[in-house]
Amino acid sequence: MGGAELAVALVIGAVIGVPLGLYIRARGKHGRHFTPEEIRAFADGLRAELLERASVPGEWVDLGEFLGRQPYVGMPTWRGAVIGALMSDGTLAEMPKPFSDVDGGLSFRLSARAWTEFHTARAVGPRTELPSEGQE
Repeated sequence: MGGAELAVALVIGAVIGVPLGLYIRARGKHGRHFTPEEIRAFADGLRAELLERASVPGEWVDLGEFLGRQPYVGMPTWRGAVIGALMSDGTLAEMPKPFSDVDGGLSFRLSARAWTEFHTARAVGPRTELPSEGQE
C-alpha cells in the first residue's frame, strides 16, 4: 500500500469512525451525563439497600429487582461510576456478579468492614451530642 492509498484509507476511516464513535458514545450514555452529586446519591442508595439486605458479611445479595426500579440502571455509564464509588470507599468486597434472575440485575458482596461498621452503629443507636459550653 502506497502513501496515497494509506492517506485515503485514513481519511475514510476518520470520516466514518469519528461520527460513529460519537453516536455510540451518545447512545451509551442515553444523552445523559451524571454529576458527581448524582453518582454519590446513586451509590448511597445502593449502599443503604445492600446494608439492609445483607444478613452476614460476605453474603451475595441479589439486588436485581431494586436495580430494576432505579432510573440510572439502563445507562451503561452508571456501572463504572457507582460501583467504582462503592469499591473505592470500601463498601464492596469485590466486583458484583450477574447472578440475578432479573434481567440486568446484579449480586453484590459487602466487605466485612462495611457490614460490621453498619451493624455496630445500628446497635449503639443514634448519637446525641451534648452542647458545648456557651452553646445551648
